[in-house]
Amino acid sequence: MKIAIINSKTDIAGCNIRKHLLKRLGKEAIGESETVAFKSHTLLFLQAEDRLIYEKGLDERTDCDLIMFISRHTSRNPTPALTVHATGNYGKAMLGGNDRELATAAPAMMHAVLNAMNRRLKEAKAAAAKDDTADETAGTDVTDEEAQDDIGRYRLSYEVTHHGPTDLRTPSLFVEIGSTIDEWQDDAAGELVAGAVLDALSMDNDTLNDVIRLIGLGGTHYAARQTDISLDSKGAFGHIAHTREIAGITAESIEHMIEKTSADAAYIDRKALNAQELKRLESVFKESRYADIPVLTEGEIKEIKDISWENCVKIRRFVSEKYPKLNCRIFALTDTESDSKKHAEKTPVIIGIEPELVAEAYKADPKGTVDRMESMKLAALFSKNGILEPAFITYEEFGEQTINDLISLCVKILHKESGTVIEGDTLILKKVRFDPAKATELGVPKGPSFGKLAAGFEINLNGKTITPEMVSNQITKVIRIKGLEKYL
Repeated sequence: MKIAIINSKTDIAGCNIRKHLLKRLGKEAIGESETVAFKSHTLLFLQAEDRLIYEKGLDERTDCDLIMFISRHTSRNPTPALTVHATGNYGKAMLGGNDRELATAAPAMMHAVLNAMNRRLKEAKAAAAKDDTADETAGTDVTDEEAQDDIGRYRLSYEVTHHGPTDLRTPSLFVEIGSTIDEWQDDAAGELVAGAVLDALSMDNDTLNDVIRLIGLGGTHYAARQTDISLDSKGAFGHIAHTREIAGITAESIEHMIEKTSADAAYIDRKALNAQELKRLESVFKESRYADIPVLTEGEIKEIKDISWENCVKIRRFVSEKYPKLNCRIFALTDTESDSKKHAEKTPVIIGIEPELVAEAYKADPKGTVDRMESMKLAALFSKNGILEPAFITYEEFGEQTINDLISLCVKILHKESGTVIEGDTLILKKVRFDPAKATELGVPKGPSFGKLAAGFEINLNGKTITPEMVSNQITKVIRIKGLEKYL
């Protein structure tokens, strides 16, 4: 891939990152049209005379497959920051570019750079913590200068789509250091960003593109929710719209965001929007040409781990056809071959076990049942109100083992219950339940007295003791499981 890496000669942060990139590539200096080979890429380093946001016509001038701008970040509330973002204007162009135009984003590369910066930032913080411990042991004080040089002070995030250039058909991204001259000229920050950029460029194509390309709607300038999602999942954001943009978002705006991101799905930061804004977005989506694009929650994005987005879509369609009223959660299901990380095309299948076994285990311990399923190679189905259903999705090669795991899970949960008896291949569940009708017959008034009896406490009614046994029924359920003992 041919990649243009562009900075402005007047931008201290851009020059800082460029310096450390060239140093890592073994170059002291480089000519304007000279290229550098790195891994499978050809890197073209360019410098602009003016601010990057006002650049135009770069598609033709660079003739590249990707354009990466390395730049400074500025803010009204200056905080040390490392950021990535796409460019564009949802409304009038205030800082370069054209009105209501979005550049083509590079969501996979932004995801890769953001996560690489995060890894390097964590490593730097861990190393600094060790140094601090050593200083404390030696009784050495940390100087103001050392505190200023602390790489751990940097905040890492996406930014929402803003400023120019906007006329780019070539996928592009900004990688920035902010927010004052102290940070722009910080060699530690320049070195970290340069290292992260080359980490991202070192990824093989399959790994780089094993993401879910998303548009983001709602949130603050620093896209906190989108950043958290991207750092903990395959969620790779392209264009993101600030909450203040939502009032002006149209069906055409949504279409441009999706097309310029090549989006697989959308994410809405619902906590950042009011009811009116959410209702408007739903209406706008329906009016657009992409009314059927999935709108995923944070949980849905984060649970897609070891399967490709294509296979995830297959499962979602499979469930919607077979169980249109149910929701699906994908747990540890994987589509990668055992000897490689490459995804293989898979066909989902339905598996099931005794419905009553699933229902009783879920009643006994809802959270424990679901938590333990999260490590199984399956997708679980839930009713609209969140109740686990007795049907599961997996792949054929995992079917038998997954059925055994499910039975074992349910049996072990029920075996802990006080009223459970095992006789051969039979699981006998004995449950004592409060009977309101019996309590009423004995003159027990509804209210707190019902609650005490149901909780297992006796009460005194007009000098007469009413015990829980007097107002209870015993319900016995029998579930037969072949080879029951092996599941214990």
